[in-house]
Amino acid sequence: MKVSLEWLKEFVQIRLPVEKLSERLTMGGLEVTKTEKKEGDTILEIEITPNRPDLLSHIGIARDIAALTGMRFKLPSHHPLRAHTRNTLPLRISIQDKKGCLRYIGKLFSQIEIGETPAWMKERLERLGFRSVNNVVDITNYILLEEGQPLHAFDYDRIEGGALIIRSARRGETLLTIDGVQRVLHTEDLVIADAEKPVALAGVLGGKATELGPATKRVLLESAYFDPIRIRRTSKRLGITTESSYRFERGVSLEGVRRGADRASLLFQKWAKGEWTGPFKDLGKKSFPTKRISISLQDLDRTLGISPSVSKTRAFLEALGCRVNARGRFFRITPPSFRRDLKESVDVAEEIGRVLGYDHIPVTVPLRKRTSLGKDIQPVGVERVTTEQIKDFLVSQGLFEVVTYSLLSRALLKVFFSDDTFAIPVRNPISLEQELMRPSLILRLAEVAAHNHHRRVEKVPIFEVGPVYEKDGGLYQERKKLGILLSGEGPGNWRTKPSSYDFFDLKGRCEALVKSFDASLECVYQKKMVPFLSPQGPSMALVLGGREVGILGELAPSVTHFFDLKGKIVVAELDLSELIRAISSSKKYAPLPKYPSVRRDISLIIGKETSSEELIRAIREEGGEWVREVSLFDTYSDPRVVPAGSRGLSYRIEFLHPDRTLTDEEVNEKYQAILETLKRRGAKIRSN
Repeated sequence: MKVSLEWLKEFVQIRLPVEKLSERLTMGGLEVTKTEKKEGDTILEIEITPNRPDLLSHIGIARDIAALTGMRFKLPSHHPLRAHTRNTLPLRISIQDKKGCLRYIGKLFSQIEIGETPAWMKERLERLGFRSVNNVVDITNYILLEEGQPLHAFDYDRIEGGALIIRSARRGETLLTIDGVQRVLHTEDLVIADAEKPVALAGVLGGKATELGPATKRVLLESAYFDPIRIRRTSKRLGITTESSYRFERGVSLEGVRRGADRASLLFQKWAKGEWTGPFKDLGKKSFPTKRISISLQDLDRTLGISPSVSKTRAFLEALGCRVNARGRFFRITPPSFRRDLKESVDVAEEIGRVLGYDHIPVTVPLRKRTSLGKDIQPVGVERVTTEQIKDFLVSQGLFEVVTYSLLSRALLKVFFSDDTFAIPVRNPISLEQELMRPSLILRLAEVAAHNHHRRVEKVPIFEVGPVYEKDGGLYQERKKLGILLSGEGPGNWRTKPSSYDFFDLKGRCEALVKSFDASLECVYQKKMVPFLSPQGPSMALVLGGREVGILGELAPSVTHFFDLKGKIVVAELDLSELIRAISSSKKYAPLPKYPSVRRDISLIIGKETSSEELIRAIREEGGEWVREVSLFDTYSDPRVVPAGSRGLSYRIEFLHPDRTLTDEEVNEKYQAILETLKRRGAKIRSN
């Protein structure tokens, strides 16, 4: 949103240079994205978050500047005028759709002189991108920018029957809007109608039939609160976004409806010679229920890591428009009507932190506590810290982090899953491309790979950390996961040429990730069928400490064909909570061995249905604590030696005792025991 610095100065003293003011606003949550000099004024472009509709006006921004800088804030005059004459004209207003319109004010003015807008007002509007129309329309736009309250002016004499009805559009109704387009209305659209037809699309656009013209003498002013959801649906369906709809969609102040009408009355009288013929209609709710919030300085310290004094806390809150009742270190706070985002004590703490300045909040390290059993209890923030460590490790391994959309189309989901009943649909999707919440990170990672491949970038080692969503019966579940995708050629070196990423590259990176946190933790792999992984290639579940933490394998040909991806694409998806639970939050170190180790090699012939992981586990179980390491160093499939349906595997076993040197007899005994165990599992020992 654009605001004028000179206009802001009418409501608050601003002594800071523009650069310092921009920095203070940005640190206070109002990011200044651009500043521009225009005709002796400075225009600030500020990014407003959706939860702060009160900032969509000069008064809202000025109020925040006053709170952030400690300067005094003042409002412009809102005192309502007295009616010049008793209204003898018919003015009937009724709200039929009470959910769509919570409050509606109509004020009738006569003796209006449509003409030129005062030069100063016209300049202000044009600096902020508004085209001057006439004095009455420009006053409504001026109030919108000043107060944040959208207004609309009807030519009263063009309203049939002197009646306005706020209702839902009827099937088949049309409206010629002020932009000259004949629009077909939907029954969900909220309209302002006279006795015969719709005359405006509520909160979005006025109608041509009641547009002001040079001959207009009587004006009916509208100030209202329309349901944000209804306005957004209409705006999206018709592809119309106006300054009014932008504010109604986010929610205007219910009490500000009257204030905007009163402020416009003063300007109509002064700059359009208008006479309010009173009385006026004010229908619907006048305010929302008041909610009080309790908070203490201890709450602030626990949430922010710092707490201002009682006097400062009170001053901060009152500067934001809150009513404050302080008793010692405890506060009862009533937020103003325009701050409906303040609902809980944490919201109040955030506001105090924002006004105080995030750069003034000290950095602290979370404390760790120990139970009587000596086990570490992780603080609340440890998952975030560990997640960042995981990201850093993957980056160190040559992977690039990506961030993808959480919503996807049903068509994309069906490429990966034959059944889509477990996916969570969006109730009101913006488009068919965003109708489901993603149940897996791999879907979007494959899209990223395809996007790069189609631009001749085939080397795509990427990862993403983000939420996925699933429906389990009647329950909706959100899980944070880590997704990894490798495609193209991995890096070579002076000894080896680059080669295409394969399952073992992916497996090695997953194991390296686990070992970087806990060298003692064993990675176990179990066969698992996954819909989007190739049944011909490796499709595995990763198990840590007896719990499955994720899957890894090669994308199915049906998926790679859909995206037109060439070569092998290997992917992994790990449940981050399960992974973090399995790995420790700090590295474990072991001293270098004091005594020499002894190595023995075993060459086996085993059926293809038996995995290498099963054999390694059997060797470790039989060898016990003396087996320091087991590694596969060769595979072979010579049909002269290896029967059909089998394969040859060679392992190197390292024996080590931590307290003494092992004798040959001891090693041979363990070695023979291992051989017997492997034979019982169907392995044949190959001697040559």
